[in-house]
Amino acid sequence: MQNVKCTELEDFSATYENALDAVEFAIKRMEEALSVKRYSIKRGSRELMEMRCYLPYAIHSTEIEGVYILVNRHYKPVGSNKSNRMRVVYEDIKNLHVQLNEQKLAKFDPQIKGAWLYAANSPWVNRKSAEKYLEKLRLLKRTIVSR
Repeated sequence: MQNVKCTELEDFSATYENALDAVEFAIKRMEEALSVKRYSIKRGSRELMEMRCYLPYAIHSTEIEGVYILVNRHYKPVGSNKSNRMRVVYEDIKNLHVQLNEQKLAKFDPQIKGAWLYAANSPWVNRKSAEKYLEKLRLLKRTIVSR
């Protein structure tokens, strides 16, 4: 099997009306993935690359005070198929911005420039990690809605 690259996938980042749309897509995607009896994401598969590109990895800071952006595993806007070498200006991707204060951000795994939704426990590793990630996505949805 040949490894699928993010750049081979369609770019969905501009199709989301807002960050909440992206989170709802990710929740549905994870619910579908977990609905099968035997949860398994194969290394190098299209499904793995879709998870890395289309699902939120982190809530990353922008240059705008209190404004964060949802990014994928490649630190590109969630849903993006941009390569790691392509520079993206987070402040220009307004549809994926989310306003959070430090208290709301602390509900997730803090990092220097925002918060991770998963770090060591990637959702494609096993069912338990995927379920934990789904719970984080649901928490993120509640956090965005309760602005």
